[in-house]
Amino acid sequence: METRFYEFGSFRLDVHRRQLERDGQQVHVSPRAFDLLRVLVQNAGQTLSHDELLDKVWEGTFVEQGNLKKAVSTLRQILGDAAESGEFITTVPRRGYRFTAPVNVPDDAAFTVRETRTELVVEEKVETRKSFAAKLMPMILVAAVLFGAAFVGWQFFRRPASTFSVQEVQYSRILSSGNISGGDLSADGRLFSYLEGGDGKVSLVIRNTETGSSIRVLEPVTGSIWDTKISPDNNYIYYFRYDTANTASSGLYRISTFGGTPQLITQTRSAGLKISPDSKRIAVMQAYVENGKERQVINTLDVDGGNERQIYIVPEGEWIRGISWSTDGAKLLAIARRGESGTNPISFAFDIPSVGGDRTIVMPEKPGLYSNGALMPDGQSIILQKREQNAESSQLWQYFPATDVMSRVTNDEHSYAPPAINSAGTAIGVTRSYAITSIWVGPRDSSEQRQVSGMSDLYSISWASNVRLVVSTMIDKNEAVAALDIDGTNKAVLLDGPNGIRPFPSVSDDLGYITYLTNRTGVRTVWRANMDGSNAQTIPNTENAGDAKLLSDGQTLVFSKWFPETRDWRLVRRAPDGAIHVIPNSTMLVWDVSPDGRKVLILTPTDPSSPDIVALRDIESGTTLRTFPIARTDCIRFAPDGRSFAYLKPLGLGDQIIEQPLDGSEAKVLVTTTGERIRRFAYSPDGANIATVRKTEQTDAVLIRIPNSK
Repeated sequence: METRFYEFGSFRLDVHRRQLERDGQQVHVSPRAFDLLRVLVQNAGQTLSHDELLDKVWEGTFVEQGNLKKAVSTLRQILGDAAESGEFITTVPRRGYRFTAPVNVPDDAAFTVRETRTELVVEEKVETRKSFAAKLMPMILVAAVLFGAAFVGWQFFRRPASTFSVQEVQYSRILSSGNISGGDLSADGRLFSYLEGGDGKVSLVIRNTETGSSIRVLEPVTGSIWDTKISPDNNYIYYFRYDTANTASSGLYRISTFGGTPQLITQTRSAGLKISPDSKRIAVMQAYVENGKERQVINTLDVDGGNERQIYIVPEGEWIRGISWSTDGAKLLAIARRGESGTNPISFAFDIPSVGGDRTIVMPEKPGLYSNGALMPDGQSIILQKREQNAESSQLWQYFPATDVMSRVTNDEHSYAPPAINSAGTAIGVTRSYAITSIWVGPRDSSEQRQVSGMSDLYSISWASNVRLVVSTMIDKNEAVAALDIDGTNKAVLLDGPNGIRPFPSVSDDLGYITYLTNRTGVRTVWRANMDGSNAQTIPNTENAGDAKLLSDGQTLVFSKWFPETRDWRLVRRAPDGAIHVIPNSTMLVWDVSPDGRKVLILTPTDPSSPDIVALRDIESGTTLRTFPIARTDCIRFAPDGRSFAYLKPLGLGDQIIEQPLDGSEAKVLVTTTGERIRRFAYSPDGANIATVRKTEQTDAVLIRIPNSK
């Protein structure tokens, strides 16, 4: 019989209930981290190799050692175990890990009293006639049974019928890692649809969750597809498509779940597609511009595109982040957010009649980034996404309006997509992803790069010198700015703290300061610190900033700023005297400023059917000096000599860094990756090297079930 309880330090591990307690208080542990901890504790004192741990914890799943390393790091954070001290978990170089703390295995019987809500103690007496207690025994037993039944009944009726618990949910994989996205679960839970990408195209696939068989209902097409939804009657899949080859054919489509020819329903471009429970109506969100400001409405229409009706106009200053039908089709639930970019947002939820009318608040305002809520079929709770503080990942939560209680559904290293719930309310179908990041450095004139070890959870990168890097990373689930040499040595944390450091640190051209973003004051502003992280202070008049760059004089700052009245980003220059000047003609998506501070490169918004345009402009007048039609990009960097720039070009299963001379001569490829994406890159100050932050993303789809449900 398997040992149930293990004690070490101030912790107690309950293997049967899959719970970890510290000083009697339950500690949240993800399912994977719990399995790893269990294996380590059960083999305390023994060195377990990387392969042994991968086989035991990730049995039947192809993963890399990076997953194991991250899981061990997570456990150390939970246990309060410093990597250097190894109080609980010791790293055995080039071999594996060993649980080193003393482990006590108590008698399971000692804990049974904790799990008994009502305990009857009967003292047995040796006498010839029945004691008074013995005579009362039948009545006591009856009373106990009645009390127990009443208690169970009370517990049943006071709690929602379908409750997910992070400690108890069961995961079953729908499909293994791949280049997938989207995802919708049919009402009966038998079908799961998802998008599969590759070579610049996307296809639509349906997988049977019971048999594991798949059907590609839509062959690979160019452009983009989003919001795939299976109709409740399982007859069709609805989706939006933008066709880059023929924009006139873009719009809302449906296709049979058996495949065939897609049918264009309407050319109206929308988002948030949801199908009514009777499979007859569609609800969508649409954006429009009024008086120079972007607004939203919620519309409904028949599944054939007819009878379109506007049922709700979203108030100015609010933004809908997902809608969902009630089980009876009478209402629509909306997850909304208030707060402009650059501020700490407020989220809330409300419902409206599906034929139009006033809203009723379902979830009062809460700080944080909540989105994409799905109403549970019993109507008593909502499953929604919440983006974790100071992180890119989104986890799933369950909200109970009657008690205003928010409860975790997932708590692990993955990032979860919008959830889809079966009609029984017993399973959630969802795609999830997990990113492993790394730093690579190599010569500018060679495509060869080498990996720099020693950091994880990376986002942006800059250079502190020709041999030292500055990066954004995560420490104890808080964003931080750190530095390390290009050989991975001399690592140092420069800036850290809760809800403070945003992932865009930049080193000034004179290599004297680090600029970074923070939300500590409630509004995102630019801060400056010395290269060693000392003397950190805010830079006035930089509210609602995006990313920023301090020029070579150490005083002039150029930064992107969000303008709520027009809902766009523009470039702003802050002079040494503190004066603020909006750079003319600078509405932008991505940008960089030249080393001499006289010119800017700006990726301007264009029609989706056109190539992206990078414009070289004079920073004083906004005059366009030259334009460069390029592939879609989200990162641009001036070369240190100011004669060229490099940009990130996405490939089907990787990325390239392309360098384009400003004189318009032929571009050349600096870096190419296969199977890895590049998040950010930077030139070294002397222009000799290129540093990149790369991301390997593992994506799969899972069913999250309530125990004992089918």
